[in-house]
Amino acid sequence: MAKQRIPYFDFLRGAAILMVVAIHTFDGSLAFDSPASCAAIAVRQLLNCAVPVFLAVSGFFLSRKLLVTRGGRIAFWRKQVPRVYVPCLLWSLPLYVLALYGGSRSWLTSTAMLLLCGFSVYYFIALIIQYYLLLPVIQRCCSRRWVAAAAAVSAVSIVAVTCVVTVRGHALPLLVYAGPFPVWLVFFVLGVHLGRSRRDYSPWLPLLLAVVFAAAAYGEAWWLHSLHGAGGYGIKPTAFCYSAAVVLLLFSRRTEEAWGRVAGWLRPVCWLGGLSFGVYLCHCYVIQLADRFCPVSGWFAKWLLVTAVTCLLLAAARAVLPRRLHAWLGLR
Repeated sequence: MAKQRIPYFDFLRGAAILMVVAIHTFDGSLAFDSPASCAAIAVRQLLNCAVPVFLAVSGFFLSRKLLVTRGGRIAFWRKQVPRVYVPCLLWSLPLYVLALYGGSRSWLTSTAMLLLCGFSVYYFIALIIQYYLLLPVIQRCCSRRWVAAAAAVSAVSIVAVTCVVTVRGHALPLLVYAGPFPVWLVFFVLGVHLGRSRRDYSPWLPLLLAVVFAAAAYGEAWWLHSLHGAGGYGIKPTAFCYSAAVVLLLFSRRTEEAWGRVAGWLRPVCWLGGLSFGVYLCHCYVIQLADRFCPVSGWFAKWLLVTAVTCLLLAAARAVLPRRLHAWLGLR
């Protein structure tokens, strides 16, 4: 029997994957030199909660998994890890072949990148697998005190990442600075904690904090950009504070109830949430093809084109390919 889906959380996944596509279609060369660019950079700051929302949703649904026995833990890992790892390997193969025959990396480095989910933006797969492996420990340590401890670990990690990558300007692979589990730990732990709580708190304080930290993230982006004339738009301490506030806002039961009053208008986003894993796996290919064969000007136009083409391709693949292949290609 298929698991019953919760429309609100499909909506959160759909909104988050739309933000992911918007992040990857954003023009990273923009500077604070015109009102239009400043507005685009401000909007870009609001998108930084995409990965945290995905992690929190994952933690939320895994919070009540029964992993108290060794057999239960092994069964969970044997089922859950291949569901994300195998599709990642399959979608990475074209990039692996290109790296072997057209790139400057050695076959050993390319193979390591393939196996460690180092191609494209697939660091998230390596990241979520780490949380799957740590889930039995996290389940035992999901009180408010442990959420605070996880926040401290993530705070130290993101400060270190920001100093090395953005302040100092060292070019590190995405897998190296965004893939280790301590960096995003607070969001997964927070999701597990919320999955075991009543979630009946008021959303107004998280909303206020989200506004404050969004403004702070814009200011930090301006400062980081001024250091090297580029970058500073993505993950950073203020963006993490903003993302934590957004997660608390979205996971409030009162927010979920308010969403229910307009849910009928947002069904396409819910549908997209059910397809979010496939969109994540293939949208960067669509971006490359669009840049090569159908370049468009304007962030919104490019985002809309990539999103529409990606969804059409995935819908066609689901209709044409045998159902037994859907899970292995991330089309479920």
